[in-house]
Amino acid sequence: MLKNIIILIFLSLFFFTGYCSGDSKDLIDSKIESSIKKFVFSKKPEWAKEQISVNFIKTQALMDICDGRENIEITIPEDYKLSKIMTHMIIPFVVSSNKVDLGKEYLQVDIGIFKNIVVAKKKIMKGSIVSAEDIGLENKNVSSLQQNYYASMKDVLTKVAKGNISEGAILYSWMLKLKPVIAKGEKVTILVPVETLLVEAFGIALEDGQTGDIIKVKRDNSKETFNAVVLNNGVVKVSL
Repeated sequence: MLKNIIILIFLSLFFFTGYCSGDSKDLIDSKIESSIKKFVFSKKPEWAKEQISVNFIKTQALMDICDGRENIEITIPEDYKLSKIMTHMIIPFVVSSNKVDLGKEYLQVDIGIFKNIVVAKKKIMKGSIVSAEDIGLENKNVSSLQQNYYASMKDVLTKVAKGNISEGAILYSWMLKLKPVIAKGEKVTILVPVETLLVEAFGIALEDGQTGDIIKVKRDNSKETFNAVVLNNGVVKVSL
């Protein structure tokens, strides 16, 4: 009776703990991940310097091939060609043991690339100049993001929000603009060359502008507008 009980306990452990005399599940996962990274880095060597994540879905067929086997090798065929490395791929894997091929299976593979990028710590209003209190760095998966995000807070500080930016939003270059040397509505000195002289007049900028930009201005007490080149803070030059 005692002998039968011991046998039943052993059989229960065998079937319900997934006992396998071959390579462990964790070891198989490690070999799959290693093969994926080797393949990806051979195509994208610059990614080797990045923090990446690898996720994959094993098929039951692959596990059946590996079941009970030792010295398993799981590799991506050397002759497998992929026109472009993407974040979501279906990749073939060859399973072998002791240099004997056991079969091939296709697995779904997802690649993530993580970087510290700039996000809004609070809502930033349209027209506001971005300050250190407005932004912070967060570790994000950038593999599927637009490429014009910011990785440095220094590249964002003192820029102006083109529109309202929500709290937690990733900051992209198209959301911001440089603080203008001359802002729309600002009073300006208008230099007008007349022969060998520069005549000064006073007016208002009708557009934002950086140094070298051509903006519209108008003189005080006049509705007439002119195109003028921004020279520096508060100074423009009109060519007649």
